[in-house]
Amino acid sequence: MMKTGFFSLLLAASSASAFSPQDTTRRQFLGGVASTASTGIAVVLSQPLSALAADATPSFSGIFTDPNHPQGWRAVREENGVAILQLQDEPGAEIFTIKGDVKKGAGSGTTLMLDLSPKGGPKDVPATVSEGKISFPDGNSWKRLDGVDGVYSDPNHPEGYRIVRKTAKDAVSVTLQDAPGAPVVTVIGSVSGDKIKLDLSPKGGPKDLVASIGANRITFPDGNSWPKL
Repeated sequence: MMKTGFFSLLLAASSASAFSPQDTTRRQFLGGVASTASTGIAVVLSQPLSALAADATPSFSGIFTDPNHPQGWRAVREENGVAILQLQDEPGAEIFTIKGDVKKGAGSGTTLMLDLSPKGGPKDVPATVSEGKISFPDGNSWKRLDGVDGVYSDPNHPEGYRIVRKTAKDAVSVTLQDAPGAPVVTVIGSVSGDKIKLDLSPKGGPKDLVASIGANRITFPDGNSWPKL
């Protein structure tokens, strides 16, 4: 961004020089560009570095795979500053819910302090978040899935969540909660190309609602759209 701004300033200074007196020297010209550019740089650097870094903090919400449990899944989301993970090691196995504190640092990135005791593990396991993965001290690393798999928000239920994950090649499971403490409902559906068809009858909706899968969002016929977190 600064590079683009510098060349814009250079172009502006060059245009101005076309209307300057003939005795304008190259040194004066370059001095003017440097002065203007340094002013622009000073404006950028006047912002706290922590604020600039915060924009680059990678999201840890999503559906992840665990190489130690290749047939299972991990759904990770954030709720009121707390990391909430749902873990299933293989189809039909128990689904565990674990929580952890979220520690965001400008220089050190994001760390999740996870309490794995519900699954028989230690209480304070630091997990490091980087783009597309969550890494653990033992060297294990969870990779986030792309495509329709993910954690979504719903503007009609801003305090809730929607977890969408593929259970087979064309089959999906969607777990929905409209607000903290509200019932958790799971519906099933199918995916074909850029369309997803859901049976929302367990939630009082239609059995064959078709929505469109777009760039990191799912859009419904009524105009509602779930953005991926």
